[in-house]
Amino acid sequence: MPGIITNAIVAAFGLAALLLGLQLLLFFPLTILYEIWKRRTLRRLSAAPFRGRVSVIVPAYNEEKTLLRTVESILASNYLNLEVIVVNDGSTDGTEQSIQNLVATGRVRYFDQSNSGKATALNLGAAAATGDVILFTDADSLFLPDTVGQMVRWFADPSIQAVCGNDTPLSARTPLQKVLAVTTHIGTGFVRRALSILGVLPIITGNLGAVRAETFREVGGFHQIWGEDLEFTFRLHGRRKRIVFDPDPIVLAECPAGLAALWRQRIRWVRSYLKITRIHRKLFRPTTAFPFSLYFPFNYFAQIVVPLLQVLSLPLFFRLALSGGETFEWGADLILYLGLLTFFFVALYSILLDRDLKVLLYVPLSVLAIAPLSYFYNLVVFSSIWKELSNKPEQWKKIERLPTGVISRLGGVSLAVAGILLVTLVAGLHFSSSQAPSLPERTIISVQADSGHDGDLAVATHFHAWVDWREAITSVLQSPGAHLVHTVALSAGRPEWTYFRWNGHQAQWSSLQKKESADLLGEAVQALRLHGFRTVAIVDVYAPRLVKNDPRKAAVRFDGERSPEQVCFSELVDGDYGQQVIEMVSYLAQNYFVDAIELTELMYHSFCYNDRCLASYRKATGKGNWPMNPAGTKVDRNDPSVWEWRSAQMETFLDKVANAVHAQGKKLIVDVPVSWDDFNRHGKESGLDYARVLRHADQIVIWNYFGIEKRPPQVSYALAEALRRDFSADRFYVSIGLWESGGGMDARTFQQGLAYTRKGGVSNIWITPNNLLTPEHWNAMASVPRKTHAKGRTKR
Repeated sequence: MPGIITNAIVAAFGLAALLLGLQLLLFFPLTILYEIWKRRTLRRLSAAPFRGRVSVIVPAYNEEKTLLRTVESILASNYLNLEVIVVNDGSTDGTEQSIQNLVATGRVRYFDQSNSGKATALNLGAAAATGDVILFTDADSLFLPDTVGQMVRWFADPSIQAVCGNDTPLSARTPLQKVLAVTTHIGTGFVRRALSILGVLPIITGNLGAVRAETFREVGGFHQIWGEDLEFTFRLHGRRKRIVFDPDPIVLAECPAGLAALWRQRIRWVRSYLKITRIHRKLFRPTTAFPFSLYFPFNYFAQIVVPLLQVLSLPLFFRLALSGGETFEWGADLILYLGLLTFFFVALYSILLDRDLKVLLYVPLSVLAIAPLSYFYNLVVFSSIWKELSNKPEQWKKIERLPTGVISRLGGVSLAVAGILLVTLVAGLHFSSSQAPSLPERTIISVQADSGHDGDLAVATHFHAWVDWREAITSVLQSPGAHLVHTVALSAGRPEWTYFRWNGHQAQWSSLQKKESADLLGEAVQALRLHGFRTVAIVDVYAPRLVKNDPRKAAVRFDGERSPEQVCFSELVDGDYGQQVIEMVSYLAQNYFVDAIELTELMYHSFCYNDRCLASYRKATGKGNWPMNPAGTKVDRNDPSVWEWRSAQMETFLDKVANAVHAQGKKLIVDVPVSWDDFNRHGKESGLDYARVLRHADQIVIWNYFGIEKRPPQVSYALAEALRRDFSADRFYVSIGLWESGGGMDARTFQQGLAYTRKGGVSNIWITPNNLLTPEHWNAMASVPRKTHAKGRTKR
């Protein structure tokens, strides 16, 4: 009996995969024709390109977390003749406040309405638009710099009235998202190419669609209905308007992380489809809107009828399994393997068409999951039809954008497990029928992060640490623990040595930046943001070139020695070099889509005690000279009056830096040292009194470099407790440096330091440098529980 059940399931699932694969194979020659047509058409249109004005409309409802990022990505477009119109659909959160700076500077046109729905918001934006083309998107999407230009280039052809772009998953962190990344390439990149060449594209995607303004107004804009983009497309076809698809313009958006979110999304889509096809049922008549009306019945059959037949056929497969014996078993296996093999090759071809090679890694998982996923969709169709017939109320929920924990991973895992079980059952039947000896059990060990994440995990990476600067990016994206990391800090360089193309300061570009046509920092930020990481630009204030050329500006140590790289403290606080630092920070905050700017190398405990700083000290304290040690040979750098003077001066400098950063809507982070002699001193001796720094900085990074200090990792616990007691957990990171006096820190010592830090109640961890992280370090990182339970914090 178990063999009969297995054969029936194998046949049913195999047929689902086979039908899908065969349907897709029919489109194969059409995709080749599309590529030929597209190349020829774009070559023809390039002779007189479209240069008209484009109005990008962004409707938003409770999108405070994503709206600013979306709008900034649009404003960074290479196509300059555009306006951005944001319509707030009665949001109850901080949606409006998130873009206030952009509205105030006139970079965004803003409209507000009471909550009336997405279609009404889009129509309000379209009514105010001044462009020749209306491009609509969602408030949780990310544009690439060439997205707008590639979308509107088609309007150089007067016969084209609308364009559909390519919506792509923003990041694939969970197994289900990885499967969806593959099926998206098949559904959008592969199928839409074929349908576009036939002139029967069924939908202009709601998060990347463009239409001529006159056409938009002619057909009456959007109607207030679930699936307003689908209904709008059907009306365009009804008016015989020409719609084309282009896979090149890309918009990145979140996709469901688990089966529950996917179920809700697909129920909404199918119910919309059922409702809209009923409204536009005249399109079923072949002569109504040829060629779309000729294709439409086939589309409906594939979307609604085939899923019903697949589910209803399950009893038939059980009946055949009972009567078919070995012949049916052989046939069921053949159907399954042919179906999975067909899907495999279609998936490979689709991904190669879109040139998104990283998704190739997800194909094996998708092959295992596609048959169970197909029946999951079949059940969605069943449920949607029942809800429509029962007049169930429509409920819409946003996609969970930042999935964490075990629950969000169960969806894709369960699909993959179902696929693995399916293949295993087939293999098991063969083994049992031939009485093959049983295989010994294997123990599979996997490291998985604790699901109770409570804080941020940041990794710092530096371009100069790698033979190829691109490895500073790929070393994070391709690391075994990339899913653990939320923030990546990137070295932007120094005012005299930058890793970005600082306009007007070409002489200060690093030798590496001068050799590259790409902007190192810009490329890295864009790549990391597209994968969902928060980014920070690190600014180092050391100035070895300056102090070499002008020794008077070098910091002087308490024993009279000049620093070869640290600038005079007073020169930093109120000199020309300090102004250069502020100018660099301001430029980064204004021109790069980083989330924060981080200042490092600001420690002035042993430095600076020259005449210029002495004059400042005298003015602040009324004392005639530096305090000296008992022998009178060295400055007493631990005198409290020196600490107070230096902290006050540093505070004035940080105030100016913070103003420059905050004016661009970015955050300021400042690196501070550990007071190893007394943790409760909180950096006062170096001029970086934590409490005073936090008056201006949004967060601080505390350097727990116990390896360099030759201290045991257990010291991290006492440090963490001291910090947790006096500061709010969200205001600081503890940075674990991977250096030791003899080289890099081993994974075991690192794991202990991390464990003691988290045990002490610290939730935000900063790890540096990335180039010293080995696979063993990543495994150690994943093995340490991430959730803290600190209580009784005194917030500052």
